[in-house]
Amino acid sequence: MQHVEEPLESLDFRCRQAKSRALRRHHAFRLRRTRARYWAGYASASPEAASKVVSTPCLCSGFCCGNPRAHTGEVTRQELCAALSAREQLLKD
Repeated sequence: MQHVEEPLESLDFRCRQAKSRALRRHHAFRLRRTRARYWAGYASASPEAASKVVSTPCLCSGFCCGNPRAHTGEVTRQELCAALSAREQLLKD
């Protein structure tokens, strides 16, 4: 019986697929450990809080942390930079 080699693309796909789950779990564990001190230590109080802080590290969306348009009506920095670059492009032409 002759040995037939698999194409490298299929092997690479399976390896990436296996690595991705392990890597995702590794990063979740790492973030749980490092972000346990977030929220004034509340995140280390329970496993549920530790899991929540992995996906949402920001506790609030108040005026100091949240989107400025939602609180004061200002444009964001990204929008301001985009408007300035668009204006410069128009003036250049």
